[in-house]
Amino acid sequence: MKSENTDIWKSQVRDYEVDFQGIVNNANYFHYFDEARSKFLYKKGINLKEYADNGLNLILVSTTISFKAPLKFSDQFIVKSTFSQSSKIRFACNQSISLLKNELEIECVVANSTLCAIQNSKPIHLKALSALFV
Repeated sequence: MKSENTDIWKSQVRDYEVDFQGIVNNANYFHYFDEARSKFLYKKGINLKEYADNGLNLILVSTTISFKAPLKFSDQFIVKSTFSQSSKIRFACNQSISLLKNELEIECVVANSTLCAIQNSKPIHLKALSALFV
């Protein structure tokens, strides 16, 4: 069940994302998680490019990724992202990647990230993002 602060993004592994072993290179998971976060925020009216043009950036402060099983070339998968506010200036994003196979979702990767809005290299309270959690 999707809550107001949960989103699902679907994609497929492309040939250039796999290494010589035929599995997704670990660095690409960061791209998948970032794409899913950005799409969610855009749907909620937060355009990261416009914010950046005005000197305000939403940055990744930390992330922890646990790998359970690899994705392989042409695998179809979903990224489930759940957002919450962890403090006045920090936001948590819990994400998981699940392989879509025979109508089953097999969880492969889990990430817990912390994001923070900054302006002029200083953390700030981002009202538009905080408004998503009231």
